[in-house]
Amino acid sequence: MNKENERFLLTNFDFFDEYRPSTPGGERFECFDGWFKIINDLCERLEKLKLPSLKIRQVKQKLGSLRFYVDGANVKAMWLIDHAESLSEITCERCGQPGTFGIKKLAFRTRCLSCFKKNI
Repeated sequence: MNKENERFLLTNFDFFDEYRPSTPGGERFECFDGWFKIINDLCERLEKLKLPSLKIRQVKQKLGSLRFYVDGANVKAMWLIDHAESLSEITCERCGQPGTFGIKKLAFRTRCLSCFKKNI
């Protein structure tokens, strides 16, 4: 994810306050920008739950969809997270348009036809 989107999420949502990069390049969100809206919408919904112990430890693309690793979530929060992960399975990870799951360059990806054809 680009640094501007990362900064927005880290600045606007308290449950990222202890979030640390998990990759050598320092990326805190290990996914492309096409899923930014899904992540942001999820964060807005989680914030409304007012769970003081909620911490998002990692956000990444795994096997073609988003994965959220969290502590302190209740059943409602987990339902919201599961829903966001499901949305990523039908949303292009590159541009945010409707997409489909497939294998690209020996990796699981969710892409729209345009991004797939551009080979990105």
